[in-house]
Amino acid sequence: MDVLTFLQRPTERIQTYQALLKEMIKNKAKSGQNCCVLEDAFSMVSCLPCRSDKLRQVSLIENYPAPLSALGEPVRQGVLTVWEESPEIKTASRGQQRQVFLFKDCVILCKLKRGPSVNTDTYVFKNKMKVRN
Repeated sequence: MDVLTFLQRPTERIQTYQALLKEMIKNKAKSGQNCCVLEDAFSMVSCLPCRSDKLRQVSLIENYPAPLSALGEPVRQGVLTVWEESPEIKTASRGQQRQVFLFKDCVILCKLKRGPSVNTDTYVFKNKMKVRN
């Protein structure tokens, strides 16, 4: 078994667990039994792929001046166009695309760095902004 196949297996297992839990919930509900614990388990297993992807994306950040684990889990992430207002820059110029990571206490701005092959992209740390309460 090659490494890629081996790494895909956990994702496939999670999908299998979701299907099994869904079937168990359906069967218990038909028989009138309490299925709260199974519903909680299904909810937890359903969140795993999204959580895993968010943490993987954060792990791709390069040049961050502190341990990435200190940031905690990202609340949200996505692409944002950043415009700088400066006398030297024409207002008709295009904005710069940045990958933004929102954490509980801060926002991290990164620049996408394309890798030489598929699935080797990384993010280069550019700026950190504190989030006020």
